[in-house]
Amino acid sequence: MLQQQGRIHEYAGADHRLAAVALDYAAQPDRTIVLAPDSAERLELTQLIRADLQARGIVSTEGRSLPILVEQELSNSKLAASYAPGDVIQYKTGSAEAHGIASNSSATVIATDPTKNLLTIETREGEQVAYNPALLKQQTAQSTVYREETRDLAEGDRIQFTRSNWEQRIRSGDFATVERIAEDNSISMKLDSGRTAELNPEKARHIDYGYVVDGNQRFSADRVLATGENLQAAALSNLSPYTRDLCVYTSDSTSIQPQESILAKNTSLIQAVESTLPGLESFGLSR
Repeated sequence: MLQQQGRIHEYAGADHRLAAVALDYAAQPDRTIVLAPDSAERLELTQLIRADLQARGIVSTEGRSLPILVEQELSNSKLAASYAPGDVIQYKTGSAEAHGIASNSSATVIATDPTKNLLTIETREGEQVAYNPALLKQQTAQSTVYREETRDLAEGDRIQFTRSNWEQRIRSGDFATVERIAEDNSISMKLDSGRTAELNPEKARHIDYGYVVDGNQRFSADRVLATGENLQAAALSNLSPYTRDLCVYTSDSTSIQPQESILAKNTSLIQAVESTLPGLESFGLSR
């Protein structure tokens, strides 16, 4: 159906393919998401898309450099050598009495000792605690490690939340548009649900650009542009059934032929393509 509708665009060169995706996004950015499994392509696409949106006046050229926290996938979280000073650890479980680390708390790594396999952290209360992550098995297994990076953000930028904020009814993976950035790095935004919200500087560290996703988790968008040199059909299996428009940009269209096993497990791919068939909604018909 994608091929019949002319929604598969094949480019021999990656540069031309990525440029075409960025132009397509900028031409109709509202509730549009790019799906790109390759990390290098996600980075390049974000830069291209922001440049196009700034040229069109949709994103301001006057922004601020904000610190954000990026979740790390450590090769071995039980080894002190896997951590670095400045890493922020979010603990789901802990014991303030036994180990000096409370449940649902966070701390910053200030030193590592690979020889003794010790981490020295500083809690939000200013207390320093040294422990062996291999010995506190449950605490280590249920913790999340973040590393600080910076992002240039401006009014009009699309952002995605990387951590849930239940107080403001925001889930990890939700999208929003930046409306204002204050001097203290707090952010006012409009969520895709239509609500407005404001993040204080601490909450604003758990965001990232919201233009391109890897597709490993289900995401919701009206319009999806999927791209990859050899994009596999499995990459499309997490599409929301509410997606109304789907286009594919690839260097090898034969690689996206769907397998029956994929379609049997997830019908979102079929639903997304069927939802792009013209004319039915205008006549009040449903599928």
